[in-house]
Amino acid sequence: MRLLTALIVVPLLATAWVGSSAAGPNADGVLVLHAVPYQDRDDTPPACEGFDLTSCSDAVVDLPLGGSSSRWHWFVFGAFPDGRSPRVKGVTFGVQYDLGVFLIGYAGCGDFELPGAGWPETPGTGTSITWDTARTDQVLQVYGFYGYSYYAEPAQFCLIPNPDQGGYFGDDSIPSILDPIADYGCLGFGTPGYAPCPTVEPEVGACCLADGTCLLLSESDCLAQGGNWLGPDSDSCDPNPCAVPTDRTSWGVVKERFAPR
Repeated sequence: MRLLTALIVVPLLATAWVGSSAAGPNADGVLVLHAVPYQDRDDTPPACEGFDLTSCSDAVVDLPLGGSSSRWHWFVFGAFPDGRSPRVKGVTFGVQYDLGVFLIGYAGCGDFELPGAGWPETPGTGTSITWDTARTDQVLQVYGFYGYSYYAEPAQFCLIPNPDQGGYFGDDSIPSILDPIADYGCLGFGTPGYAPCPTVEPEVGACCLADGTCLLLSESDCLAQGGNWLGPDSDSCDPNPCAVPTDRTSWGVVKERFAPR
């Protein structure tokens, strides 16, 4: 039954499409890497338990050059902004890395995996991970790798979109709503890595300034300019929704202003 469920879900991740105007529960999620020293010196695949990451800001992504004597576990985590209620049923992503990175072991942290050809021994390949039940973790463990950097030159191991299916978080609706992965992390051996943290872009809407000018701004930017924010549903300044200011004055002053001289 697990295999059947996964075989149904993975094609949905590969083919279903929902426009950006209908963002799902996993919107603005990112994939971040986090490395920990590997204590055991056997060649067993990395385990997916016991390596928690509570915040992307705690991710370790800058590693020294150490050769085969300095081995590491590194894990892929999905991270979602505060206030989101993620429901992750599947993830599609890929990896790209320098030849100086040597992989000893790897394992998915879901209930089923559908890897692409050459995954992950060949850089630029991808995989898909699904769970039997939607995961609601704010920081979700997705995958694990075990290896090291064996050259004396700096090297990186980076996450990328799946080259065949793109990079998405899929929810448990039918058809699955696909939220694009907003950003991807990198691990650096002897060079800086990159740990993206999920953020929510502020909603923009029409902002009416005092002179009647209309600008598309966030609420905070609009108020900072003394404007009146009309809300996110007012997403256009054409036609101008702002009242044109009038110069209130007496009829006598108007006649005097425009009288022939």
